[in-house]
Amino acid sequence: KDVSLIQIHSIAGQLSYGSMENTTDQLAVTTNHNNEENFESGQLHDAGLLQRPKIPKLKSQPSGSVPQDPMYAHVSNDTSICKKSIFARPELCPNMCPYAAEMHNEFCHFRCVKKQECGLHGTVHEATIPDQKLHACRRCEVAACKTCVAGPPGETGKKLERCTACMPGYSLTDTGECWMHGMWVFATLGAVILVALVIALVWYFRMLARPVVNQAGLSYGMESRNRAMVLKRSGSSDTDAPYPLGTNLTRTNVAGVGAMLFFRFQFALIVWVTTLLVTWLLFAYGVST
Repeated sequence: KDVSLIQIHSIAGQLSYGSMENTTDQLAVTTNHNNEENFESGQLHDAGLLQRPKIPKLKSQPSGSVPQDPMYAHVSNDTSICKKSIFARPELCPNMCPYAAEMHNEFCHFRCVKKQECGLHGTVHEATIPDQKLHACRRCEVAACKTCVAGPPGETGKKLERCTACMPGYSLTDTGECWMHGMWVFATLGAVILVALVIALVWYFRMLARPVVNQAGLSYGMESRNRAMVLKRSGSSDTDAPYPLGTNLTRTNVAGVGAMLFFRFQFALIVWVTTLLVTWLLFAYGVST
C-alpha cells in the first residue's frame, strides 16, 4: 500500500514544577487510485487520533524536588508562600518568614513563619523554638520540658531556650530545667541492690572458707546429683556423660517425646516471630513514612 504521512502536529505545553506534558499527534493517511480499498483517489482520511498517556514530568534542575540539607539549599524569593501550607518544599523559606514550621494536622506539610509565630497558625504547638541553623521551628531540647520559651536574639547555649512548664512527675528549677520527683526512688533502689550484693559476696566467701565437717554426706549428695542428671547412655555405665551443648533437642530424644515436642513448638514460635519481624522491616523500608 502507498501510504504517505500528511501531517504530524505536536503541541507540548510544559508548566512549572510538577506539571504535565501534553502531546497530541494527529496522523492522516491517503491512498492512491490503485488502492484495493473503497477509498477515492487523493481523498484524505483520518486514520485516528493517537494520544500519548499523560505522564508527570519533573523539571530538570540541580536541586530536584527533594528537600535538601539546609546548609546547601537556596533561599526562596517568593514571599507569597508565607501564608501557605506546602508539602515537603525543597527550598528554604524567604527572609520575610525564614522558619519552616510543621503543620499540626497535615503530614509532611510546612508553613513559613516568622520567629515569633513558631507554634501558631495551625503548626505544631510544641515546636516553639526558632532554630537559625535548621531554618525551622523545633521542639524544646530541655529534658522532660512541656513548654519552652525562646531566649532573646543572639543567645546561645542554655539561654537559647528556657522551660516554663515541665512534664508530670518533674519540677521546674530556677535555671529553667526539669528535675524528676522520683529520683530518690532510683537512688534508694540502687543503694538496696548494692547492700544486697555486698551481703551475698560476704556469704559466698564465708562458705568457701568453712572447713568440710561431713565428707560422707557431701559425697553421697554429689553421687545422688550425678544420678539425677540426664546423661548420654552408653554400653558401660562408667562412660555415661552429659549431652553436648550442640545437641538438637527437636530431633534427639534426651528426656522423652514430650520434651522433643516442647522444643519443636518453641522452634515454630521463633520461626513465626522472625517471619513477622522480617516482613515488618521490609514494609518499613519499602513504604515511605
